[in-house]
Amino acid sequence: MPTELTHKDQEYRILLSHKLLTPLATILANLSLLHRPECLDSPQIREEIVSDAEAAARKLIRAIDYLSALASVSHRPFAAEPAGQQCRPDDVSPGSPAGTPRAQATEILEMLAASVRARYPDLDARIEINLAAGPLTIPLAPEELEMVVEPLLDNALRFCDKPQASVRVQASTSGSSMILVVADNGRGIDPADHDRVFEHFVQSGDRSPRCAGVGLGLSLVKAIVSSHRGRVSLLSTPGVGTTIRIKLPT
Repeated sequence: MPTELTHKDQEYRILLSHKLLTPLATILANLSLLHRPECLDSPQIREEIVSDAEAAARKLIRAIDYLSALASVSHRPFAAEPAGQQCRPDDVSPGSPAGTPRAQATEILEMLAASVRARYPDLDARIEINLAAGPLTIPLAPEELEMVVEPLLDNALRFCDKPQASVRVQASTSGSSMILVVADNGRGIDPADHDRVFEHFVQSGDRSPRCAGVGLGLSLVKAIVSSHRGRVSLLSTPGVGTTIRIKLPT
């Protein structure tokens, strides 16, 4: 057993180093290009170099943010389950009464939608936010709500292969639970990867520069939800889209 744990620890360190050093190397390489004479005389080339460096910097920042968030919830108790397992109405435990009220949640979700859309200016993206009418409190702290929804929206747009990206965010109550759903019309996830996508540094499908990600978003989602005794389930069909369903006790 110690050998197995050591191997996993080494593998994790290698993957972590790769995820942090790759964008950093890209930034340094682009900055070094700016000193070349052909770059000094061409505003277009300089703009392309700076744009590439900025994209790499944003990726590095997201990686650090995700790692920091994962560290902050690592001490909490987890309610582990296979990623694709469906939730039954009675399989969540009582959660914390604290949460984000409807008005504040709406503001946070609209801010996230605008922020994520801005990352993909060439994509015709529509993000619909629909919170159930009446009293509604999402049983996550505001910063946790951001950390759960942001990677789901980012994945929905980054992996969209349609002329128009359509994303739906819904929140409603069901008995003593709150249901949060993020559904998209993207390329979907191969069934063989359904369980793996919630693991650290795992990314399914396209490896093109646009689709290259950190591989930590869904593992962060599961960590936060599990720390609240909640459940995450995934329904995805290649070529049709993906639906992430989060069930939290109220």
